[in-house]
Amino acid sequence: MASHEQPRSKTRPGAGDVVEVALETWLEGGEAVGALSGGLPVAVYGGIPGEVVRARILGAGQHRAAALFEEVVSSPSPDRRSPQCEIWTACRACDWIHLTLQRQRAEKHARLVRLLTGSDLGSPEVHAVEGGAEWGYRSRAVYAVGLRCGPRVGAYARGTHDLVDTARCPVHHPGFEPIAAALPEAIRRLRVPIHDDRRRRAGLRFVLLRRSQAGAILAVIATSDVSSPSIIMMVEELAERFPALRSVHLDHHVVATNRILEHTFHHVAGASFLDERLGELHFRIGPGDFFQMNPEVADTLGRRAIEVLAPAADLRAVDLYSGVGPHALRLAQAGCHVLGIEQHSAAVAAARVNAEVNGLTGAAFEAMPARAIDAAAVIDRLGGPVDLVCLNPPRRGAEPEVIDRIAQWRPARIAYVSCSPESFVRDGEKLAARGFRLTSVWPFDLFPQTRHIETLGLFERR
Repeated sequence: MASHEQPRSKTRPGAGDVVEVALETWLEGGEAVGALSGGLPVAVYGGIPGEVVRARILGAGQHRAAALFEEVVSSPSPDRRSPQCEIWTACRACDWIHLTLQRQRAEKHARLVRLLTGSDLGSPEVHAVEGGAEWGYRSRAVYAVGLRCGPRVGAYARGTHDLVDTARCPVHHPGFEPIAAALPEAIRRLRVPIHDDRRRRAGLRFVLLRRSQAGAILAVIATSDVSSPSIIMMVEELAERFPALRSVHLDHHVVATNRILEHTFHHVAGASFLDERLGELHFRIGPGDFFQMNPEVADTLGRRAIEVLAPAADLRAVDLYSGVGPHALRLAQAGCHVLGIEQHSAAVAAARVNAEVNGLTGAAFEAMPARAIDAAAVIDRLGGPVDLVCLNPPRRGAEPEVIDRIAQWRPARIAYVSCSPESFVRDGEKLAARGFRLTSVWPFDLFPQTRHIETLGLFERR
């Protein structure tokens, strides 16, 4: 029978093919990219621009192929190193684990400088990248649970539904390893049901672990079956076996989604929160509260953000996207009258508790979307004009309405903390157009082995 399939072009490889490619630059995802002789771009995970490498094709689309580094053919980079991870090619979460830490930070600094140079933000001083520990820095770990070849517990490899065993992940705090390693055996022995969409079977979906700097661990068991006796037995057994496990919660997934947490928590064992510290401040962290997973560098960044704002007694400050209150409480420590604005009511409740725990009466918190705030109402609440603003939006950046409110307040200084340099530059240009000048920028290496960079910028009113 005649086939109507077109023969595959020699310049369009298929999965499993090995190609040779000269790498030219970085892509947004952290891969190095070059082009085959026919012009098809190939993004190589584990590659470095300037090298000629052999790579195995993972898949090819109409406009680009993805590949996995195998070996250097010529022009090896002096910054290449052997990754300190057994599963890096399977997991592919740490996109720069094959680079020396010095090169990683140099690339992050250069990326930020390029974005600022191409913007309308003038020529602010860009300081050297600050960081902390290279390994074991993550105080939060998420383990997906699957049935394939299982039960298996780990992380999904980038772009796939394949689970990779991450119990010994070198960027996770080593305190997680014993618990993560014990989970598959406990699930198997206790016959814990595992969620399966195809078979419409309810059960365990994710296990989230968060560790305080003092060593206590909070666990969230995300499940679509909160009444399963075997899940409760597993929780009790883990709590008894691992004394560091001080707080355990179930999170009920009523509808199957890709979200890790649905925020429908049921406290089942130990304390209802985790005690954490940043510097002199104490925080009570609940199962759904956002808290930076690199506390060492987050503390450094937080101190610098408050330092550049130059707070003083009786100045009025607004902390936008305030979360559980780390920036607002530091401003209150300095004697400011602070209003924190946060849309998540649970985080606002936690921030109020944290203010009380630390004896800081100068910080108040309101639950509302930052874009919905009324500029005049904030001034009335603070009892006068806004002097300082701390801005710490999610990756997508601040909504236009937020920039408008800040412009109406005309504060003397703004500390903008951003997890995306692209949205930082975009929002910074809007602030510049409204009368603020970016004077200094501090990059922070919050997530070594990845392309991620955290940015702090100081804007001053002209």
